[in-house]
Amino acid sequence: MPFDIHRLAEQVARDKRDNPSHYAMVTISEGAVHLDGDIVETGEEDAYGHRKLGGVGMWAAEQLKKLTGQGLTYQQLGYMMRCGPPDALDRMVAMNFGNLAMDLLLEGRTGLMTALRDGRYAAVDLSAIVSGVKRVDVARFYDPQEYRPIIRGVENLPMFLR
Repeated sequence: MPFDIHRLAEQVARDKRDNPSHYAMVTISEGAVHLDGDIVETGEEDAYGHRKLGGVGMWAAEQLKKLTGQGLTYQQLGYMMRCGPPDALDRMVAMNFGNLAMDLLLEGRTGLMTALRDGRYAAVDLSAIVSGVKRVDVARFYDPQEYRPIIRGVENLPMFLR
């Protein structure tokens, strides 16, 4: 979904104004494309002609700073995801994945990985990693006008959305 940096700047300014703490946060996928732009890639091409995704977050931060005239902090999400301690759910899922992997090994079942399917632990063939294109149901889970997820109507959906 291409995004309009000017509309995003207006939304950020509005969110900061309407929030009692005058704070707003933006999360941008490295695969995001701004209007009239291309996917931002860095580094050298691999043997297949592909480069790594990366840089649209930094570009958007610079543009938002210029367009809003306000300071901001840019942080790559990868770093933030690695720095927090695991909570009880993280530990439970990791332990169950480990136990399931051991069960698979003891049963002589190979070529599988542990996964959550419809909120249940499962053994999945490794080919699932590369089979088919995985897409977000944009119409169901994303508001392209507001650049926000739709988080209503989650009753009976699995804990980890497919």
